[in-house]
Amino acid sequence: MNCETVSCERDLQNLLARNHAYANGKNTPVAHLYATAATSRFDIENIFGIYLTRPTYAWMALWMAVTNRAVLRKRHLTYYTPQEGDSIGSIGVGGTDLSLEQLLCDQAFLYLFEPDALPKTETDFFPDTSAEEAQKELLARGYSWNQIERRDQTRRTLMPPQDQQPSTIGLDAWQVVCVGVPQLVPSMSVVLRGNLIDSLRGRIKVQSSLPDRGYLIS
Repeated sequence: MNCETVSCERDLQNLLARNHAYANGKNTPVAHLYATAATSRFDIENIFGIYLTRPTYAWMALWMAVTNRAVLRKRHLTYYTPQEGDSIGSIGVGGTDLSLEQLLCDQAFLYLFEPDALPKTETDFFPDTSAEEAQKELLARGYSWNQIERRDQTRRTLMPPQDQQPSTIGLDAWQVVCVGVPQLVPSMSVVLRGNLIDSLRGRIKVQSSLPDRGYLIS
């Protein structure tokens, strides 16, 4: 895995502007991503698998990386699309009274995955299929709801059938899930330093409520 360190917004802008890889953001360093059960409020986002942003939306993975996962989940965030000349965008944070200092990490990691390293796309539900229709289609294919243990928690997850071949499913405009894949090794790890993360505070708005599933705003 290649590694790059980014310490200023200019370099971050350049990285995101030229990006063509799928992405995932973490608070901590990892050697690989592994299939897991999410804890989303929306059922279609609880498929057992590995979640990545589409290349155009790597900036959303950036915000997942720099916001503190110990106190926030991705559904606490509303994402505001970067405007012309910008590649970073901004976020709104709802359902919390924590300070900006508590919402951000001291260091974060953006993991990039080249498209040809991912399993072949099986289905792309976006833009024509609703979340409810997508769930029905997966259940008809042999997916089933199960309870599994993760980090001392019982999680409800939509589990692929045992004979599921490695594949990628497009869920919506910005994210895909890789199923039938135990783990994925990133092609690049981008280390985001504290001074860079601190500079992003001005792009965060505290909101009064949690977003619905329309969390991506142009």
